[in-house]
Amino acid sequence: MLLFTSLPPILGHAGVATLDMACAATMAAALYQFVRWLENPVWGRSVVFGGALGLAFLSKFSSLAFLAACGAGAVICLAAVQPRTLFASGRLWPRVRHGLIAIGVTFLLMWAGYRFNLTPLSERGGSHPSLDRLGANSLLRKAAHRVFEVPLPLMEVVKGVEEGYQHDRQGHDSYLLGQYRKTGWWSFFPVVLGVKTPIGFLVLTVAGMVMVSKRLRRSPWQQVVTAMFPLAILAVCITSRIDLGVRHILSIYPALAVIAGHAVSRSFGLRGRLSAVLSIVLACSAVIDSWLAHPDYLAYFNQAAGGHPERILCESDLDWGQDLHRLSQRLKAHGVDRVAVRYFGTALLEKSDLPQYRILLPDEKPDGYIAISARFIRLGCAKDGAYC
Repeated sequence: MLLFTSLPPILGHAGVATLDMACAATMAAALYQFVRWLENPVWGRSVVFGGALGLAFLSKFSSLAFLAACGAGAVICLAAVQPRTLFASGRLWPRVRHGLIAIGVTFLLMWAGYRFNLTPLSERGGSHPSLDRLGANSLLRKAAHRVFEVPLPLMEVVKGVEEGYQHDRQGHDSYLLGQYRKTGWWSFFPVVLGVKTPIGFLVLTVAGMVMVSKRLRRSPWQQVVTAMFPLAILAVCITSRIDLGVRHILSIYPALAVIAGHAVSRSFGLRGRLSAVLSIVLACSAVIDSWLAHPDYLAYFNQAAGGHPERILCESDLDWGQDLHRLSQRLKAHGVDRVAVRYFGTALLEKSDLPQYRILLPDEKPDGYIAISARFIRLGCAKDGAYC
């Protein structure tokens, strides 16, 4: 718990109004209840597990992919390492039966989240061009028309997932290591984790992974499954073309914190005192890193990033408009009465207590005082040389 609550990415994104921290919290709850359900799939745990799944799915659509990957990975791990946990005599059918209970609870909670709304597959009202090839008066076309116009639950989820899939196929403007690209990089999120996470925390996480992997068949299956969860989430993120920073992978940190904590705990059981002392030093370094970063958690980079982290990442990981209030104070301190602004953020400039300002255009030759977000400088240089 100490390691998790000291992580700068968690502290930073817990302080802004986005879906990312909600997704991380509900994902952690759902994965924990999944492990509890695997231990003993009784009626009560099935209901709680279904409720946790519903909350995770309602928080953010990416949790669908994360939980699917974690569930599939858990089944594969257990089948390969400890198959009796799943397939022992008399265990499979109760899991199927109580799994259906969990699915039912998930469905009802999600539908309640959308106010029990019913929406047809198509809202065109009798006009469905995609069905024209079936024939103007064919029975099949008429039947398909009726199906398209039947009100169904959770159609918003279906459409939202479809929009997310299309967004991923098209990609999103992103920046990594001096390059600008719309289709992303497979290495983006590994790099993000490597430079946005305290080094002490990373070392403890790797140590915990090694400890579990060395004792796969002797470790409790709960440890094996927990160690697999962050790998499954990372695998999903690696395949994504939407590379927008550590906030998209916050869901990985609760499981990593458990694994890092496991490394600290196990170090006290090893021979000699050096391992225990080292684990304490690493844990303290992670906490101290967070303390030194206060209050600039969003812009935190570890020591591996060096003195110019904007050469590595430069979107919400560095500059998301969080210093707008500081800008206002700085301009007042210097007596600036006019400024040109090129701002990357969501706060309203007209309510930020700035002096008289104007928006700086990309092709404008600026003069006077200028306030420009680092994101526009770095992405502009990487893309087309603007602002360089």
